[in-house]
Amino acid sequence: MPLSKVKTGSIATSVTLTSPTFTTPALGTPSALVLTNATGTPSALVLTNATGLPQAGLGTNVVGNGPAFSVERSADQSITQNAYTRINFDSESFDLGSCYNNTGSTVTLNGVSVPAYSFGPNVAGYYLFFANLYNNPAGAGQYVTSVRKNGGNTLAGNLVNGSVSGGSSVSATTLLYANGTSDYFDVVAYASTGSPTVQGTSGFFGYLLRSA
Repeated sequence: MPLSKVKTGSIATSVTLTSPTFTTPALGTPSALVLTNATGTPSALVLTNATGLPQAGLGTNVVGNGPAFSVERSADQSITQNAYTRINFDSESFDLGSCYNNTGSTVTLNGVSVPAYSFGPNVAGYYLFFANLYNNPAGAGQYVTSVRKNGGNTLAGNLVNGSVSGGSSVSATTLLYANGTSDYFDVVAYASTGSPTVQGTSGFFGYLLRSA
């Protein structure tokens, strides 16, 4: 017997079935799907439709909103011949997460003790660094730019031979791990000529590439 008619005794009753209505959300509207971790606790990641994942949906201290900085020299800096000299990058283009110390003394940033003119991130992970120094040579010689970790031995560097007639641009790029509690990074320069200077157009930047 069809569902539209149910017979009780001699009385027939009509039943009307209504189809469900489907509504497509507007672009950019978060969906109701929420991911959970292994314990079943909802995470901060919310899926959206074709417009993609919003920046606000990312968790804190991960790639996308982790520490990042870009600094420069505000003026030329003299460096010591035949020795590694720290470059005092004192002018910040940006400092996302407030992890770079552009002062001449040690300060505490986000619970991390950061020496002068150094980057001390408070998020553990792998950071990409790039430094470029413009040298004004006093004579022909060798010039080195290096990124250091915790003031120790240089971990990444590049060497070029400069000339008397023109300056040299020496850069260094490296990927280094930071523990997020005590590690810090700075840039040093080396020159084999007398009374060399690093020009104020020199720069240094870094950012969180992958969290630990």
